[in-house]
Amino acid sequence: MKRIMTGLLVTMLALPLAAQAPGLPVVNAGVASGVKFGTMVGRGNDGAGSGTTVAVSGSVGSRRAAIGGYLARMAGSSWSDDPITAPGVVGSYRLAGGPLVPVAIHLPAGGRRYSTPIGLGGERVSVWQVPVGVGIAWTIPQPAVAIRPWIAPRIQYSRQSLPGTVLAARAESVTTTDVAFGLSGGVAFGLLNGVGIDLAVDRVFDDRLTSKPTTVGVGVSLNLK
Repeated sequence: MKRIMTGLLVTMLALPLAAQAPGLPVVNAGVASGVKFGTMVGRGNDGAGSGTTVAVSGSVGSRRAAIGGYLARMAGSSWSDDPITAPGVVGSYRLAGGPLVPVAIHLPAGGRRYSTPIGLGGERVSVWQVPVGVGIAWTIPQPAVAIRPWIAPRIQYSRQSLPGTVLAARAESVTTTDVAFGLSGGVAFGLLNGVGIDLAVDRVFDDRLTSKPTTVGVGVSLNLK
């Protein structure tokens, strides 16, 4: 029993950390007022699963705060032969900045869950992640498009758990937690008709991992104010 549980614990500790969703960067370009729909395609290095992820999202917001949700699906991952699905929620609150101020500071936070098999008779590791940080965005107005470069450092809490299994009698669950530093940045382009284009890159700095999870993403959105 002790050998089995020790092996499972080592396996769990070796699992990489992803960002907001497996294969996607954490996007924190600011608070979007009105109703917003979007999609993003991302890809990560070996530490982030090395698969291709597609996500759809929606949010609703006011001048100060916004909240929304997303559903992401990663395929071709080195973690699993099967696609990995990850639902999640996101929120953001603007601390400073406004229509006449080019610099905005906001507090983003989120949470998501996914699970991956660990190759032991179909057993799966369940992963919960909660990123919390601060975002800084600069708006560069242009005649037909608003250009918004941004950067967002964060603390990322991760909880990985394997429930009791049938590998051995009376097997107990194993849970590990970790806190890592994450950093994302990019450029958001906003057109006058509400169409937006997002370019983002993300990296998680975890001392346990030799390959730091790094993801890049390209997204398109429509903002109905």
